[in-house]
Amino acid sequence: SHGHVQGKVAVKLLHPELAHDFGSELLRALRQAEDVGHPRVPAPIEILTVDDTRAVVTRLILGESAAALIERRRGRIPPSEALRITSDVLELVGTAHAHGVCHGALSLSHVLLDDQGATHLIGFGEARVRAQLGLVPDRAFVAPEHHARTPSVTADLWAVAALLFVLLTGAHPKDDQGRARPLARLTDHALEGLVELID
Repeated sequence: SHGHVQGKVAVKLLHPELAHDFGSELLRALRQAEDVGHPRVPAPIEILTVDDTRAVVTRLILGESAAALIERRRGRIPPSEALRITSDVLELVGTAHAHGVCHGALSLSHVLLDDQGATHLIGFGEARVRAQLGLVPDRAFVAPEHHARTPSVTADLWAVAALLFVLLTGAHPKDDQGRARPLARLTDHALEGLVELID
């Protein structure tokens, strides 16, 4: 227990079978956010057992995910906003790497934007658990060198670059055959220097 908690919290209940089969791995995954040690990487406040069910208590973030933002804006975000969000995510990923933690499962649903405009990153530790469950990662963010059971710094950085691409275009950076999509063909509002950097 971490004592009295101020403010609103979110409570996630783990499916009993999932908690039974992957309990220790799930707990290690949840604790990885603590290792990052950044206020915008929400860590568990408390992990409880209620009637044989694991309950994870975290700080509640009021806002929306990057996925919801793209859907609400119908696909394209202004370059200045896309760069700000991506820069914030890069800061959080970089802080994690400095503490020896890789994300390995970055996706739009893991990027949370609160009501004050701050960017938060969740999902640290999920990669190995998702791999054990046979869950397929979001292909838009899967680097060529991606390996779910061994997340890497380079794969995380590739995923951050993919995030910027998706924010600017609303499209995956690779087509159905796995070929790279040129940014210049998908958007006419990105800065020329940004197009040169990504393409």
